[in-house]
Amino acid sequence: MTAKIEDIKNSSNEAIEKKLDEVVAPVPKKRKEITEENIADIFETDENIEELKRLLIKQAKEQGKLNDMSSSIINACKTREDIEMVANNLKIELNLELF
Repeated sequence: MTAKIEDIKNSSNEAIEKKLDEVVAPVPKKRKEITEENIADIFETDENIEELKRLLIKQAKEQGKLNDMSSSIINACKTREDIEMVANNLKIELNLELF
């Protein structure tokens, strides 16, 4: 009887540890490389807001307009429209036909 209880405890602990490993170490997202060829795909949906933010930060840095405040404002953007508005207000040239 004790051996059976011990087996149940061990299998339970293994299942819990396995579940914890899945929760603690999620699979990292692959970041898409932004190129001239795939830029239109990235701008088609709001699902790629993080890509847009990275592009805006990169352009702001290249144009010497990136500081703590502008970086915070860019990171606060939730939609494509927010990013367009921030780019226009900060006068950041994105070099894209879509903006």
